[in-house]
Amino acid sequence: MSELRMPPNGHSPYVPMLIALAALLLYFASQTLELVETRGQLAQLRTGQTAALTDGAKIHAQFDSLAGGTAVLAQQGNAEAKTIVAEFSRRGFTFRQPGQR
Repeated sequence: MSELRMPPNGHSPYVPMLIALAALLLYFASQTLELVETRGQLAQLRTGQTAALTDGAKIHAQFDSLAGGTAVLAQQGNAEAKTIVAEFSRRGFTFRQPGQR
């Protein structure tokens, strides 16, 4: 069997390798902890956005209802509603009838 020969200065070659391995292990552990913390922060931000998205959907539905009612009034001959629909159409906004998607 071959024996591990010590270099002439008497130091083992495994000590630097063990130090490098320990440093690499600590680096990976710190990166893992940082990623876990960042993931938790992102999950918290997403949860915080849920209320804003729900409120936005409610406002959108209310606006669609209001615009649909205005379109119905315009079709029925209401002059003010016709003016509103015409002005918004000029600006590129189209009114949908209630129930249309």
